Amino acid sequence: MPNDHDPPDGPVGGSELPPEAILRLVEGLPELVGVTDDAGRVIWLNPAARRFYSAMGHDPDRLTTFDMYPPEAFELYYTEVRPAVLRGEPWTGDLPVYDADGSVSKSHQTVVGWRGLGGEVRWLATLSRPIQETRTHTGEVPTGYDELTRLPRRGILREHLAMVRARSRVSGEPYALLFVDLDGFKRVNDHHGHEFGDRVLVRVAERLRKLVRPTDLMARWGGDEFVFVVDRSETAAGSLARRILETLVDPITVDDQTVRLSASIGIAEGDADNEIEDLANTADSAMYHAKLSGGGYSFAHAGLDQEIRRRRSEGRILALSVTRGEIDVLYEPMIALETGRVLAALASSRWRRGEDVMAGETLARTAAAGGVAVALGWQMIRDAVNQSATLFRQLGPSAPVVHLPVLHDQIHDVDFCEGLTGLLSTTELPEHRFCLDVPAGLVLDDSSAVARLLKCLADTGTDFAVTGPDAWRLSSGALPRSPVAVLVAACDLDSVPAAHARSTETDLMADVQLVLTGAVSRDQIDEAEHLGFHLVSGEAVEPATPGSQLADLVLARE
Repeated sequence: MPNDHDPPDGPVGGSELPPEAILRLVEGLPELVGVTDDAGRVIWLNPAARRFYSAMGHDPDRLTTFDMYPPEAFELYYTEVRPAVLRGEPWTGDLPVYDADGSVSKSHQTVVGWRGLGGEVRWLATLSRPIQETRTHTGEVPTGYDELTRLPRRGILREHLAMVRARSRVSGEPYALLFVDLDGFKRVNDHHGHEFGDRVLVRVAERLRKLVRPTDLMARWGGDEFVFVVDRSETAAGSLARRILETLVDPITVDDQTVRLSASIGIAEGDADNEIEDLANTADSAMYHAKLSGGGYSFAHAGLDQEIRRRRSEGRILALSVTRGEIDVLYEPMIALETGRVLAALASSRWRRGEDVMAGETLARTAAAGGVAVALGWQMIRDAVNQSATLFRQLGPSAPVVHLPVLHDQIHDVDFCEGLTGLLSTTELPEHRFCLDVPAGLVLDDSSAVARLLKCLADTGTDFAVTGPDAWRLSSGALPRSPVAVLVAACDLDSVPAAHARSTETDLMADVQLVLTGAVSRDQIDEAEHLGFHLVSGEAVEPATPGSQLADLVLARE
């Protein structure tokens, strides 16, 4: 690397070399690897580098950094490379180098250094790979880089990890590998096409690349999976994982089509002996654990594989229970605050295994692990539609409207509308007796898919409601028609604006019914009444009940 000193007059014989283990590690690499001392004299080259510089007409035993780098590289050394080395960090980036004909091109380099007792740089080790300049002008991608995202592929990732491992072996400092998997990307390809999906991946790569420090490396592992190798502690790796998740919060727009993605991230801490595949497999297991837990990030730990096997086994057992129809569907009565009558009922599923009961998000994640989320959703729809028809036959117009939360996968299922239409036609259910509840966040994330769903519901006479605190962010332009209700969970009650504020915040919500779900205390009911809610459900008013008992409860509250 560039330095302050004049080039030497002869070969170097007494300079101190890096540890022999490191030299053995990089000797067989096809990339150019060299070691220089603090005077800029090259004291060691791997065979690939010796062949390269011999072909250029240089004597590899008398080579200096002045033979390798033009003057502009010296500036980069002192402004970027040397400060990183003095901080004890590796540096990765592009440096100008001399070609065989004396012209200047760029080389992608990773530089690590060792300091003496006084803090001075004793020697530097550099791994270099050429960059094709035609990339800027013709769009060609350098060897070893992904053609779509222009990120490094596994070969370069393996080389970088070798350098990080070498440094870790000497310094004893940790490093980490983050395995990032995009959640729901298959739906993007299925509904928008693979060309659209590729363009989304490019946008994702552009965002994530901005999070990478010069000392780190981001690579495309394959498909919608990315890998980060970071030379830092476990705490800092967790911080990077959070920033990756935050970076993906904003929606991505391509050709006026908007999608929103999230990610599941696994983090594995490496040591000097880890191979890239082993480390990636460990991080992949942690990523799968994060996905089973609803997304976010998870650290690899002892017993993780056993926990994943347990969850997968649980998912398989649930899948069998779904096919056997062993899932209970219960109905949570929605009580009018003004009259105390049952005007609606919210369907939910329960899975009983002995004395244990699984429901809600835990059941949804287990169903996803067992590959039966869609099947479970259809079982709930069939039960809810049939229950709604039974209630209407028993009670006539005073029968409660049955609400059912729609699943994310169902919104993007191209066969969903046809299946729902067929089901409703066989039950002869009158219009406006059944309601699907759509998360407001999904409307904001993928309004085009929701618009298709709402058109289907309008054609079948099915009402819809929106759920969640994001409802107050919706406007009349976000939906083709107003929902019949807004459902808010008791835990989100603090996010609900007062009635006068709602009337000015969004015209879409001006005349809809407000429903508080999951109320567990009288205080929550009183607060809902104060905020202008119309209906309330939850253990504080009536427990969830089997459909067979719902008609009696309605009559008892008349």
